[in-house]
Amino acid sequence: MLTWDAFLLPTAFAVFSLFPIFLHRATFSQLMGKIQSLFERNIIFLFFICLLLLLLNGRVWDALAAYAGMDDTQRVAQSAAEIALVPLLGILFILFSAGAEEMLFRGTLQNYMGLMGSAVLFALLHVGYGSIAEVLGALGAGIILGIVRERGKSIFPGMLAHALYNLFIVFALLPF
Repeated sequence: MLTWDAFLLPTAFAVFSLFPIFLHRATFSQLMGKIQSLFERNIIFLFFICLLLLLLNGRVWDALAAYAGMDDTQRVAQSAAEIALVPLLGILFILFSAGAEEMLFRGTLQNYMGLMGSAVLFALLHVGYGSIAEVLGALGAGIILGIVRERGKSIFPGMLAHALYNLFIVFALLPF
């Protein structure tokens, strides 16, 4: 079962890395203008926002599944344990699979199918885990990654956020 405290450190890191933006005194509209400007220009900012949204998305779907009594993430945890059997290969697999998924879904298919079409197909790719929570979480992640790709006009912030998110999840699911 995915625990909330496993998300605490990466979420705190993502939030506090954005803190300097809010340090200077400004009106709300000036602050929102600055954030909008960063969204349009800053790939690093997009990466942090994307990672934060992916973590929040995963947390929300996990909580909703648990609340509905559909905590069906055992196969996802089993896959994480299998990936971790050979740590270096597991990490490389996670990084390269996230990169490949981003190149396929956001880099190519989003151009032809649109944001929602590629997000739905991305979610369907996750049916193999046998987890409704996983599929719905992947749908949310596909939408987030697609929006970040459109805003930043690049797949790289989403690619990096996707890879780190997957690493966080694998380590969160491992029994220590």
